[in-house]
Amino acid sequence: MVFVDLTSQDLPAAERFDWWREWTRQSMMPTVIDRDGDHHGFHARCRMIDLGPVEVIQHEFQSIRYHRDRRLIQQSDPETLHLALSLRGNLGVAADGRESLVRGDDFVLYDSSRPLVGWASGDDGGSGDGDVIRHILINIPRPRLPLPARQIDRLAVTPMPARHGVGPLLAGYLTTLVRHADRYRPTDALRLATVTVDLVTALCAQYTDTEAAVPIDSRHRVVQARIHDFLQRRLGDPELGPGMIAAAHHISLRHLHKLFHDQGMTVAGRIRELRLERCRADLADPHLSGRPVHAIARRWGFTNSAHFSRLFRATYGMPPGEYRDLAYPAAVHGSASTLRP
Repeated sequence: MVFVDLTSQDLPAAERFDWWREWTRQSMMPTVIDRDGDHHGFHARCRMIDLGPVEVIQHEFQSIRYHRDRRLIQQSDPETLHLALSLRGNLGVAADGRESLVRGDDFVLYDSSRPLVGWASGDDGGSGDGDVIRHILINIPRPRLPLPARQIDRLAVTPMPARHGVGPLLAGYLTTLVRHADRYRPTDALRLATVTVDLVTALCAQYTDTEAAVPIDSRHRVVQARIHDFLQRRLGDPELGPGMIAAAHHISLRHLHKLFHDQGMTVAGRIRELRLERCRADLADPHLSGRPVHAIARRWGFTNSAHFSRLFRATYGMPPGEYRDLAYPAAVHGSASTLRP
């Protein structure tokens, strides 16, 4: 796995726009990019995660116009599907006689093998400060998306809201992936690529009524991703347990336990692991130095302070109060130490 973080600010102002055009051409595909007004001082930034067969890129740049015609396609065609998640600004896309305007929290799919015309502008319409567009782009070789080609063609250039069904799950996954890109190891690449393709497949299937075409293994991994997301959002609920999780995902308890068993863990064990990790992070946070340990434990679903302390000691080799003392100087959290078990 390769992570690259590039910014035009490292270049002289007069060279920034040309650098951006050339980098886009080499890293993605030949595309004509232009911009109204002065090119001087153009701002652009790219955070790219290369997962092998799949790339995830967060782009941030100022307003542009772009097109890719048949001549450029003949020159170079990676036969790649591009799924963009708009985070800020406006994206206009036109292909195959269809045209769409995509705003924040929308997905849009397009194909490197088809002519394309588009534009992007910030929320101020390109008039000055604040003219910034931000989106996350997933590049997937077309053969890796296990859905009928004619259905994918129908979906192209059609906005897909990130607020329904698989949308929020994929959007949250992508923003977390980009935010923590520098923390992953090369050995994580294949797993992350698989998860990314699974979630994109599920999103496209949702909007083309082709769920039945999704391979069973992929469906299982998407359910696992949904459950993990559910756990992360409900850790503070003391009632969180197998029954609640199974009911929320419309599966049997037996199926739920099998999903976790296939990952080498138990439901209760995973909940406990996640809660302890959240508590450990809070205890190491100087901004929470005035919060008693028992309050931190309760925040993450532990209702019994003594039980929490025993679990924390067994997991991290010391009681929570001692862990906090080692995490940062006692002078920082002052009298809060008298409130810790």
